[in-house]
Amino acid sequence: MAITRGCTGIFLVGGTPAAVGEVRNVTLNQNAEILDASKINDSCNKARSVGANEWGVALQTWWDPNDTTGQETLDIGASVDCEIGPEGNTTGDKKYSGTAIVQSVDITYGADGIAERNVNMVGNTVLAESTFA
Repeated sequence: MAITRGCTGIFLVGGTPAAVGEVRNVTLNQNAEILDASKINDSCNKARSVGANEWGVALQTWWDPNDTTGQETLDIGASVDCEIGPEGNTTGDKKYSGTAIVQSVDITYGADGIAERNVNMVGNTVLAESTFA
């Protein structure tokens, strides 16, 4: 069984992609909208139809305010080009790419830990699947 270690992954942003620093976790969500297409006198069974597809990314990082080409570009409302590489970005590694809008940014800190910056983004284009060249 082939496995991919998450520690080799990468998350890139921008037109000239730059790696976001201090990334702890990346969650890429892809969903299909399911529409109710049921009608009366159809043996009382539900009917479904597929609507639009959507995707989003949740990014957990250790907060680094000096990461000006990565974390600091992820401001609320910003439109960001994303490249998500679960295997890394070596030639032939799988890549997901698209443009997303930053929906929320949470900065969390406490006396007993390291400050975190968590970012949620909503896809605003088709999510393309390819490989790094």
